[in-house]
Amino acid sequence: MASARYDALIVRVKELRRCLLPARFSDLGVYHDVRRTTVRALSFRVMAHAEIEAYIEERALAIASSAEVAWQKNQQVSLTTLSLLGFSGHHLTTPPDTLKAPGLNQQKSWPDKVEINIRIRNAINAYVRYVRMDNHGVRERQLMAVLIPLGIAPADLDPFAIADIDNFGRQRGEAAHSSTAGQMTLGVDPKNEYAVVQKIIKYLEAIDALLDGLKIGNS
Repeated sequence: MASARYDALIVRVKELRRCLLPARFSDLGVYHDVRRTTVRALSFRVMAHAEIEAYIEERALAIASSAEVAWQKNQQVSLTTLSLLGFSGHHLTTPPDTLKAPGLNQQKSWPDKVEINIRIRNAINAYVRYVRMDNHGVRERQLMAVLIPLGIAPADLDPFAIADIDNFGRQRGEAAHSSTAGQMTLGVDPKNEYAVVQKIIKYLEAIDALLDGLKIGNS
């Protein structure tokens, strides 16, 4: 069973389709008002991308939050907690030689050297900060940065799905960061735009199941 957030994504994309795309698609890709249809199709691409990005981020943050709560309340180490620590980018040094900081200039950083709670909290905070502030898309590098630290095994991710999602992210960037003049000349097929997004959503169903498997009690 898919998550409630995944179901909400489907509903939101359907609403975008209703608001922005033709009620009936042309098999030939021919529409009366090409300019209007192209602008709306590009808008659908950008806004559907925003919904997909928000879905991934919100699901990821929820998993990270549940892992943090489990550790704080019960000292329960989930796969997500371990992965967030392992992929935090922090150098996990061995314990220092002394219990107390040998100098005043080291007292502030000393807890990070001797307390596992601090290391875990810093790792989770760094991940949450990245997802909330620094993640801006669904390109492959961004998917890796969001999904792998949660504990999803690379072998469980379909490389063809990741490639298609990456390409969708690239196309969104082209639509959002360049003039529509060239797109107007070529025309944009709304039927194809919708089909691409539906394909991405289908891929996300498998990722949604992987994220569900990381819930505390399942890992």
